[in-house]
Amino acid sequence: EKGKGKRAANELWKGILKESDKKNLPICLETSVKKNMNVYRRFGFELYHTWHNKKDGITLWFMKRETSL
Repeated sequence: EKGKGKRAANELWKGILKESDKKNLPICLETSVKKNMNVYRRFGFELYHTWHNKKDGITLWFMKRETSL
């Protein structure tokens, strides 16, 4: 079923974010896929660091979400 995986991922994220808020814990993540940053921003993440490996042509974006408390 088309979109089923996306819905499952959203539900998983909602559960993780709820637990993070409940326990007053921030969440940190990194991604090497630039377009994923927009998805993470929708969940309240903010970019706090970018790392470039010029030799291998790799960029990593580090993001953090503080709790809503």
